[in-house]
Amino acid sequence: MKATQLQAMFCNCDNNRKTEWDTIAKAFTLDAIKEESKEYEALSNLIHKLKNQTSENFAYELVVNALEFIDENEQTDDDMLYEFADSQIMIYTADLLNWLASSLNNIATVEEQEGGSIVDKLQYAQYALAIDAYNGVLAVLNPDS
Repeated sequence: MKATQLQAMFCNCDNNRKTEWDTIAKAFTLDAIKEESKEYEALSNLIHKLKNQTSENFAYELVVNALEFIDENEQTDDDMLYEFADSQIMIYTADLLNWLASSLNNIATVEEQEGGSIVDKLQYAQYALAIDAYNGVLAVLNPDS
């Protein structure tokens, strides 16, 4: 199944991103739930795994963004992995602190990071989560790899 098909099946998000992530995270499409495809189950499991490290909304956002990114870029090599992870990191301190406050799991994820200032650790944590999301989505799209 292609990334575009999975993304369309997995969320009710429009291309303009007018919907808040809080709403999107709760808006699994009925078609996906009814179909109960292997891909849907695998993506759901990936989100559940990620939400043990961060908020459900951020986990969902990372997975949907990874699907979009993979769909837009034909290559899936390490350079694309790092480009995706770089694109998911918040840069403003207020945004990082709001993210940290959004889930107790974020605190534990940040505490696992080594070196640097608190801002660096926040960004390292988001970077690590983005890498996990990207690799997880690739595993769903290419189960034989």
